Amino acid sequence: MVIPDEFLITTHRTERELSRVTASGHSKNEVLQMLYDRLKYHDVDKANLWAAELVASCQCELLWSKLITFVSQQINSQNPDLPLLMLHTHSSCQGARAQSVSNCQQSRNAIAQVVTVIALSTKRAINMDRIGERDRDFEYMSSIFLSKNTDLADQIFQDGDPIALKYPVNEFLLHVTRAYRARKADRSQGLVRSGEAQLRPLYWLAWLLDWDSQMTAKKNQALEFKCAHRPSHLYDDKVAHDLVWLGE
Repeated sequence: MVIPDEFLITTHRTERELSRVTASGHSKNEVLQMLYDRLKYHDVDKANLWAAELVASCQCELLWSKLITFVSQQINSQNPDLPLLMLHTHSSCQGARAQSVSNCQQSRNAIAQVVTVIALSTKRAINMDRIGERDRDFEYMSSIFLSKNTDLADQIFQDGDPIALKYPVNEFLLHVTRAYRARKADRSQGLVRSGEAQLRPLYWLAWLLDWDSQMTAKKNQALEFKCAHRPSHLYDDKVAHDLVWLGE
């Protein structure tokens, strides 16, 4: 869809200038705070207004980053289909320069759709304990593994992946499978709930991210911690060894 000239975003200011003060003269941090507030309180119109301010300021990637953070913190499992919608929408907007995205009607519509869904989604923080020292004890962890094999992890592991992660990854995949089946059963009965089955995959995801953080924070390691190389057009090759792409 071609955007009429009067609705095109044009500016002589650089992207660096717009990263501090938005197109309408607002502080970028103030705009982000207002966006968060309006999303949190289900204010669809104002949420889209502040999102549009960032789009007009050629800050689409920043907007996407903040939306992902908001969804992770405030919505999480309350709308399990939302991350997939965001992935597909972001992928359709990727590749163009910031101002080109701002002047693409398809991108504008996609961002408005995602912002609207986020604003309307149920907001509820996860009631889950933080990963502590006991959780980092492999002897203790092995005592709570449900599976006695690594069949699920074997399907995604490659040469170069840390062997020590095989059982924890297998537990994560096992609980993801169980959560999917429980949610599917709930849907068939018209139910929406967030029980233990939905929280356990998040525990194991938190455990894996904590383990990654602990390992990469250690200095003078005899061996550098990294996973097998998994390249993709969705991210820079320099992060292609990161743990988060294990199932890519």
